Amino acid sequence: MSGHAFQGSAPENYERYLVPLIFSDYASDLAGLVPFPTGARVLEVACGTGAATAALLDAAPAGAHVTATDLSDDMIRMVNDRFDDNRIAVQTADGTDLPFGTSSFDALVCAFGVMFYPDRMKGYAEAARVLKPGGTFALSVWDSHEHNPYAALTHETLGQLFPENPPMFLTVPFGYYDTDAIAAELEEAGFTEILISRRPRQSKAPNAVGIARGFVLASPVAGEIAAQTDDLENVIATVGEALEARYGERDLAAPMQAILITALAR
Repeated sequence: MSGHAFQGSAPENYERYLVPLIFSDYASDLAGLVPFPTGARVLEVACGTGAATAALLDAAPAGAHVTATDLSDDMIRMVNDRFDDNRIAVQTADGTDLPFGTSSFDALVCAFGVMFYPDRMKGYAEAARVLKPGGTFALSVWDSHEHNPYAALTHETLGQLFPENPPMFLTVPFGYYDTDAIAAELEEAGFTEILISRRPRQSKAPNAVGIARGFVLASPVAGEIAAQTDDLENVIATVGEALEARYGERDLAAPMQAILITALAR
């Protein structure tokens, strides 16, 4: 998927609505899986607005260094503005064509990014290439809509609003959850000692419209809708009403579930 899909106002909406809703807790979980040997060099790909980056810096000891990358220039600008820390470097980079030398990093982290790779095997091969032998690849992906009902209800409601051409983006981030297939792809790309765990959590929000704004405005869903109507706010209101009907008007809570994976480069 092009980095242009997360440009413009999408990063700000992503940070405002989606990070506290679904990303923050898992950022800490993922950072906790990353080893930090003395002088560790850690690469993060698809860093978004920096939720996992912040968790990595919190976990990193003195002497470690994190290189945070994303395909979206606008995401990278937000991350660059966010951190004033000599342990981090920030740059635009494509996770499937990394501009780094072979065996350059002790660990590579990708929080909820590999689902968007146009060629996932190429991305996994690049991860294996830039890692030192024995280096850790730590990544997270979402489980299915069945286990992430806020996203599922948003997708369902959008399909009802646009039955002839339903927005389909939300099938992408929640469509890569076959753990046997994930393990097989990582092994084919050159990884071993693959560990996979499902992590259920609660997703909480002060109101329904914030959830709706997050899933609609912080992703390519907005573009899919804009191609069919210029009344985006009415669409957001309708999604919000559907969420309210199921989860209440205030202090909403629903299950969410991610899959966390670690693997070692051969």
